[in-house]
Amino acid sequence: MLLDVLKCDILGLVQGNVTKETAINTSKMLLDVLKCEPLQPQYFPKIHVHELPRGEYCCRAMSFNEYDSNSIIVNYYQSETFSMKTNVILELLMMYIEEPLFDVLRTKEQLGYHVYCTVRDTFGILGYSITVNAQAGKNSTYFVDSRIEAFVRQINKQLKKMSEKKFNPIKRDLIKVKRCGDVDLNEEVGRNWAEIVNQDFMFDRNEREALAIEELKLVDVKKFWADHNTFGNKDTYKKLTIQIVGYNIDEKLKEIDDQSERKSVKLTPKTLRKIRGIGREQLQPEQDPTTKHEHSLKLIGVLNNSEGKNEDYYITNIQEFKKDLPLYPNVKRTELSI
Repeated sequence: MLLDVLKCDILGLVQGNVTKETAINTSKMLLDVLKCEPLQPQYFPKIHVHELPRGEYCCRAMSFNEYDSNSIIVNYYQSETFSMKTNVILELLMMYIEEPLFDVLRTKEQLGYHVYCTVRDTFGILGYSITVNAQAGKNSTYFVDSRIEAFVRQINKQLKKMSEKKFNPIKRDLIKVKRCGDVDLNEEVGRNWAEIVNQDFMFDRNEREALAIEELKLVDVKKFWADHNTFGNKDTYKKLTIQIVGYNIDEKLKEIDDQSERKSVKLTPKTLRKIRGIGREQLQPEQDPTTKHEHSLKLIGVLNNSEGKNEDYYITNIQEFKKDLPLYPNVKRTELSI
């Protein structure tokens, strides 16, 4: 049944070389065209985030594409509901580990060609993640996960030895980033529009964060890192490793006798069929990798016995895993004031 009157929640931004009166009049013109009424807050969608259980869990699935050797490992460490202090601690830590993370996992250990870390703000629930894009034929997802954890322990040792003398320049560098002015109007509009879209309305966020960084203590940063990793507080350690396992394409080429041809092959579905002497007409639809069809997520558990994990460590049914998890309350957004 269609509503007689359209109800909407409309948020907008007018910025640039324009007066306040012009901005208000333009907005009113838009509302007159839409002819809608305000949507009451009780009808707004409410998004809740599940709180991960204590400890660590693995959600591992095979890639949909059998001709793709890429594996993706994302280690997510959940923290708590948003607070300015926790947010800037995470930003400072991610800035601190970004360069050594790439140097150790990418350059020295060569685990994958794409390695990075990031702060995670999932509808007001904070955390951080470390991501590695690896090759299935070179390293298993379990091995990459173990090397990420080794790096995390290495950072913990560095933080334990860190002095205030070394900590203060890191703070100053991050404060400089926060207080760096917008390059142009487009950048400023993008920053303000993000506040509106996310309904945070914290248009002075950068300055608030800079002030919060100034108040940060080294002991708080050390405690946070220890509390949210496996070697620290077991009551606050919540990790989920998400692993998409690629296929070892080298195994698909073992049947090729001509070694010189193998070296010159570009590994695509078309060339793989050509190597095997298989034409499109010889393939059944379900065998043809270029045929469009529905895929289902195939969750898998242990890859080899050397992993040494309990059965509960592996998530084999996402709905079953989620059904008893508590929900975080809705994070209250900053009220919009005009």
